[in-house]
This record gives sequence, C-alpha cells and structure tokens, in this order.
Amino acid sequence: MNYNYILYKIYYGDELVYIGRTKQDLQDRLRLHFFGKPMVKKLDILKTTRIEYTLCASEADMYLLEIYLIALHKPVINKDDKPHDDLSPELWLPYPQFYIYDSDIIDKWKEKQIENVINTSPLDFGDDLFL
Repeated sequence: MNYNYILYKIYYGDELVYIGRTKQDLQDRLRLHFFGKPMVKKLDILKTTRIEYTLCASEADMYLLEIYLIALHKPVINKDDKPHDDLSPELWLPYPQFYIYDSDIIDKWKEKQIENVINTSPLDFGDDLFL
C-alpha cells in the first residue's frame, strides 16, 4: 500500500467547506491553499478550525472518494467540483476513517497571517487627534 494518496477535509467552524486530494506531503499542499499559489483553491487560514485527513490505498481510490464525498457533502468551496445532481441511492461507498491533522505549523501560519494583517492595516487616529 502506497500512503502518498491523501484525501483531506477543511472546516470553518463546524462547517465542512472543502474536500481535496494530494499525492504530495499534506503540509506542503496546505501551504499552497493558505498562501494563494496559482492553480490551487485559496482558503482562509484564519477561518480554518479543523483539518482532517485519510490515507487511500491507490490513486484511483483517492479520486473516487473525493468525487463521492464532494457529491455527498457539497462543501461550499468545491463549487467547481460538484455534480449538478444528487447521488443515486444505489451508490454507496464505505466512509473512510478520518484523522485530525494536528500540526503546530498551522498555528504558526495563523500567527504569521495575523501579524501581516496588523502590520498592513491603516492607522485610524480618529477626528479629535487634529483638533
């Protein structure tokens, strides 16, 4: 079994907003999402509350499960990947076990993003400063 096939889910609060797949290291893939690299869906690291992942046995399994779970859950950010109809009742796949992606790097990225927002925000001194 090759463990380089990863399916992941990203939540804002309790809402599942994105389902993705990768053959690369999950941390590297998440960095692309959060810091806006071309050809990758941009996600808001500050809104992200939970990331879950599962390992797939093959690339075909990874693709099939991604399409199935997007059709099942209809995450809002996967709007381009959604089918235009519902799953048929005859189709059923076993639901994979997902694990919490618990990495200190996500907290560090959030801190970095907050610092960037603070450092680039305009200063507002109010009207009474110049009286």
